[in-house]
Amino acid sequence: HPIESVRYLSAIAKEAEKGMPVDPERIEELSSDKDPVADAVAYAARKASQKIDAQAIIACTETGTSARLVAKYRPTKILFGASSKDTTLRRMALYRGVIPLKVEATLSHHQEIESALLALRTDYGLPQGALTVVISGLSVSQPGSTSILEIQTVR
Repeated sequence: HPIESVRYLSAIAKEAEKGMPVDPERIEELSSDKDPVADAVAYAARKASQKIDAQAIIACTETGTSARLVAKYRPTKILFGASSKDTTLRRMALYRGVIPLKVEATLSHHQEIESALLALRTDYGLPQGALTVVISGLSVSQPGSTSILEIQTVR
C-alpha cells in the first residue's frame, strides 16, 4: 500500500509544518551550521532570487549540503540541487523543496554551471533568458567549498 502510505505521511508532514516557523529571518535565528560561509551564501541566494525575481535557484553540490542549506531558508523560487553523483541526487530527493538535477561531471567551476544551466533548459524547459541564482564553489569535486553566488542567464 505505498500510495496510501505516502498520502498518510504527507498529511502528517503538512500538519507538523503548520507549527514550524516560516519566516526565514526566524529560521536563521533558530539554526546555525558548521560552515558559516556556505550558510551565508545559501541565505543570500534566497534573498537574491526574490530581489531579481529569478525563475530558479541552482545549488551545485557534491554532497547535497549546499542544497540543504538553501532549502532551510524556505525559498519561494524553485530550488534545484545539481550533482553528477547518484548518491547525492538520491539524498537531495529527501530534502524539502529540492529537485535533484543530474549534471555531467566537470573539471571547472564554469563548466559545472554551464552543465547545470543546460540541464535546466533541456530537462525542465527553462526558457532562454531566464534569470537564475547559482551557488557553488571554485573547487569542483571538493565538498565544503561553497563560497560563490552568481546570477546567471539561461542560454
